Amino acid sequence: METKAKVKAIFHLPYNCYSHVHRFMRAYLAEFEGIAAKCDARDAQALANLDNQFAELKAMLAMHAEFEDNAYHPLLENKADDILQEANRQHVDLDSKVAQLAELMDKTKNATSVEEKLSYGYQFYLSYTSFQAEYLQHLVYEERDIMHALNQHYHLDELRAVAFNTFKQMAAQDFLNMCKQLYPYLNAYEKAVFLRNLKDSNTEKFAAVWPEISSQLTATELKLIASDIGVDSQ
Repeated sequence: METKAKVKAIFHLPYNCYSHVHRFMRAYLAEFEGIAAKCDARDAQALANLDNQFAELKAMLAMHAEFEDNAYHPLLENKADDILQEANRQHVDLDSKVAQLAELMDKTKNATSVEEKLSYGYQFYLSYTSFQAEYLQHLVYEERDIMHALNQHYHLDELRAVAFNTFKQMAAQDFLNMCKQLYPYLNAYEKAVFLRNLKDSNTEKFAAVWPEISSQLTATELKLIASDIGVDSQ
């Protein structure tokens, strides 16, 4: 009963900024794991591709962490200091793990013998899977503990305003690009929540790209979402 109640409480949080983007991030991490698993470090082209994909992964993780550090973590100060301290500790630890992965990648690229390349390549893969497991737990902590604390101390409109400030700086095309990036990993409910936030942040920009956004929805999704967020389903 306690577990069911906790799950229900998490799902019914008034605001959860992490749910949709974390679905994308989990898939991104898994996709990279697949690339790393299949990479033969003896193959220069495959190794170069892995290195490029790793650079993109690092940039994405850094951007996500920077947004959290600047947008949501300050809201926890003097309100949920224990949650904030743990979040900061996890960020520092994960940054350290990424730096270790970067060192292993460099060793793999710079190795002069086949044995060294294979050895360092395997160490990189194992270390990444360990990092991935830890990062997935970090995402759970953010969605469960951080979001719960933020909803305890702030009104829905205050929390939505944080995301809106970011959306307002984006062009209409950015709205469309985000939808294309996130859509494959979201169910209809999550799509509706995300699209409602985009629409409410800037109705004019949203209206400009809604026809193309809606064209990427299934007929069932379009009917559900258009009604939910108050737009034309035609």
